[in-house]
Amino acid sequence: MRYKDRTIRSVAEMLRALKQQAKPKQLIWFRGHSRRDWKLVPGLARVPKNLKAENALIKQAQENVARMAKIFTTKDSLLRQVGIVNLYYHLFRLAHDEGWTHAITRKRLADFDKLREGNRRKAELNVGDADCDLLEFDRYAQSPNDGYAIKFRLAILLRTVFKKKISMENL
Repeated sequence: MRYKDRTIRSVAEMLRALKQQAKPKQLIWFRGHSRRDWKLVPGLARVPKNLKAENALIKQAQENVARMAKIFTTKDSLLRQVGIVNLYYHLFRLAHDEGWTHAITRKRLADFDKLREGNRRKAELNVGDADCDLLEFDRYAQSPNDGYAIKFRLAILLRTVFKKKISMENL
């Protein structure tokens, strides 16, 4: 069903428009672009060569998640933050690419979690006694999808837990 085109200027207007037009649990598509000739296709499909790579990307992601599943448990406390899950995903990807996934253990990651917790307690008592990199690691946890934050946190994790010094430019 096609609805009348309308200009939406805020999230509140969008929600009102959807309530007026949609039936409960009805899937709604909206253009999100002012040009009518703009094709409604996923970003991946806008460049034809990307579609060829899609299956390879899906396979790589599934394999990486399978590697992670060997370390973590169901409802694992180490995965309680979305940002850390994203970080661990990249850790496993990098370790696989470089051939050292055997070095990743749940104990090492749990010890790193405890190290950060202890560092936060130190900072509460006297910030001068705390590890500044670990404090920054925690601060950047509030930006789980920021590329710089992910690279910074990954570099700290690699250096602290795995004694690997990889520049952020190479992550």
